[in-house]
Amino acid sequence: MQEYELVREIPNLCRNNQMRDIFFEEVETEEEKEAFSKQPLMRGIDVSKWQGKIDWAKVREAGIDFAMIKATQGRSEANTSLRNFTDSKFTANITGAAAVGLDVGVYHYLTAQTVAEAMAEAEYFLSVIYPYKNKITMYAA
Repeated sequence: MQEYELVREIPNLCRNNQMRDIFFEEVETEEEKEAFSKQPLMRGIDVSKWQGKIDWAKVREAGIDFAMIKATQGRSEANTSLRNFTDSKFTANITGAAAVGLDVGVYHYLTAQTVAEAMAEAEYFLSVIYPYKNKITMYAA
């Protein structure tokens, strides 16, 4: 598999602060606008098996501050019955991102159709991320 370079994936939106302009539409006073403009933007990426092998050093060099990493999913698109699974790149992604000093968040792709399935998916998600709790510095969603 070809190495995936995330450097090409960084949106220009964050590079030139257009994102701040979008958020300013929600700010009501000049004081709020000034306070918000002084807040540093954090640039992040969302990764899973679909990005392939990631060169995390290049990601960090590109100015990325954090990664949201897919950890688990309930059912696959091809499977109609609940069968929790761990993203095949989860371990490599969470250890790689943490090793270069990125902040790390993790998430579960929810596919539950009942409360019982949702509880089973949540329990599975927690069991998978627990061994990495010291590497998770952001949200678990």
